[in-house]
Amino acid sequence: MASRGRKPAVPLAAQPARAPDPVLLIEGGCAKTISRALAISPGTVRNHIKTVYRKLGVHSQVELMAAARDGGLSCPSLA
Repeated sequence: MASRGRKPAVPLAAQPARAPDPVLLIEGGCAKTISRALAISPGTVRNHIKTVYRKLGVHSQVELMAAARDGGLSCPSLA
């Protein structure tokens, strides 16, 4: 029920998933700051980060930053 000018609530299933952008990691963002920017939990961000690392073949944020700097990232679909 939308009363007093409020928008009706959107069911969680209808909301788009928000995965962290690898650029946020390359720029030095941590799970907490990325979670604030995307309005999702830090735990969810950590899970997404692990997936990004696995897909890009790196094991840490430092490796990700070095690979980005050196141009050594092959970016398969992150979807």
